[in-house]
Amino acid sequence: YSGVAAERAKSLGVKVEVVLVGDDLGTVTKVATKDARGSAGALLTIKVACACAEQGGSLSDVLEAARSVAARTRTMAMAMRWNRAVEPSLEIGVGIHGEIGSTKLASLRQLPGGEGNRFATASIQSLLDRLVPSEWLDGSQKVVALLNNFGGTYGLE
Repeated sequence: YSGVAAERAKSLGVKVEVVLVGDDLGTVTKVATKDARGSAGALLTIKVACACAEQGGSLSDVLEAARSVAARTRTMAMAMRWNRAVEPSLEIGVGIHGEIGSTKLASLRQLPGGEGNRFATASIQSLLDRLVPSEWLDGSQKVVALLNNFGGTYGLE
């Protein structure tokens, strides 16, 4: 949260609006609750807000665009934990700072659909099942998928 920057700008006479992005469903069941963490959804929100501003949108236009994206953005992180095992464990719903996940699997092979070493497909399907319940989409909406690595490293690095 960039509250310090917003307060500093306000003290200099700059008109400021703050949009909180609570997109991470890893530890909450409802987006935009006061307890939801912000994650990669902030990047999409900022990109849309900047595009609106670049096209000449007013502060209220930019604010409306940012709030619209923030309200509809959902993210969830997945991490492999090596823990000196032959095969890594998998945590779903981990936090951006390495907070433990809401679901832990002892092996990638425990992922539904992971048979035949189809771990990438099974991982994505597992995330999609959690992020996009069928009642949220009727097939007419456009969606954006953003995959990133959270900048994580493992012990050998």
